[in-house]
Amino acid sequence: GFYVEDYQRDTLLYVGHLKAKLSGVGNGITFSSAFAEDAKLYIVESPDSVMNIKEVVDRFIKKKENSKFRLAIRDVEVDSLDLRIERLEHRNPEYGVDYGNMQLLDIYGRVSDFEVANSAVSGNIQALHFHERSGFVVDDVVGWFRVDMGRIELKDVDILTAQSKITLDSFSLTGSDWLGYRDFINTVKIDAVASNSVLTSDDVGYFAPALRRWDTTLTGVGLRMNGTVADFTGEVRSARTQGGATLKANVSAVGLPEYRKTNFGINVNRFTASAEELSRLLSNIAHLDLPENVVQMIDRADGLTLKGSFNGKISSFRTKGVVGTASGDVGFEGVMSPDSDGFKALN
Repeated sequence: GFYVEDYQRDTLLYVGHLKAKLSGVGNGITFSSAFAEDAKLYIVESPDSVMNIKEVVDRFIKKKENSKFRLAIRDVEVDSLDLRIERLEHRNPEYGVDYGNMQLLDIYGRVSDFEVANSAVSGNIQALHFHERSGFVVDDVVGWFRVDMGRIELKDVDILTAQSKITLDSFSLTGSDWLGYRDFINTVKIDAVASNSVLTSDDVGYFAPALRRWDTTLTGVGLRMNGTVADFTGEVRSARTQGGATLKANVSAVGLPEYRKTNFGINVNRFTASAEELSRLLSNIAHLDLPENVVQMIDRADGLTLKGSFNGKISSFRTKGVVGTASGDVGFEGVMSPDSDGFKALN
């Protein structure tokens, strides 16, 4: 086996079985293949509030600061790897991923053109599957990646779960350095562009529990996101629900993952739906029942289009806009307040 301690004399890396084929030592060390099995990588916050891997990497780089280090492996295969990323303070959510104690278990992966150049690690993922201790399961990942000094980049990546298929044209996580990941929710910036994706509220719910009861699948999803988990903006360029509703919108959220306290801002550029699908979405998402006379009106008009806005918390918000049907357009405005008996129309 192969074992590396951190500076607290705890396990950083353990590999039960490792074999590799050396192919050259010019211009760095080159292997034609490498295989690792029964491995554990524990990235944890030390009592000094520093991630243990940062301490090791920083000292390694310091020793190599006057020289260039390069390791290249044409084909890498890893089986049965457990990865733990743990902070001193856990969030212990009732449901979903604990950002203070993430554990990716039973990882299998194959990577081609793997390279370590000083502090940067890159390669092409040919296959990757794992499950997180929350129950979230990833069946496969393919695409290019690069990791360097607090920045993780992905390009042309497909992520497959039992219900979702996400195509990322680009994705990045950026911290000031690895120290910034101690407070992932508030300090690590996320930039993402996705296209032609299938996304379910069941999967998203592991990361934003408020969405897990929405019972909604979106297809043809094109979106852009920028910001941190706690404060982000995004653009939904295209999306279609399983009931045929379509959406184009700009969104923002401040306060996640504490969804009850989160302020949402949604500007709907265009939304189309049948009466049946609109009723289902309102019931699942906002816990509102569409009045029967409105349902009948929309049915007679063969669906509706909507432009408008939603601002506030799930339990306390203001919304306004214009609903269009074959019979004409109707403006609306209303509020939901804990001090009132449900939703109140203003006009």
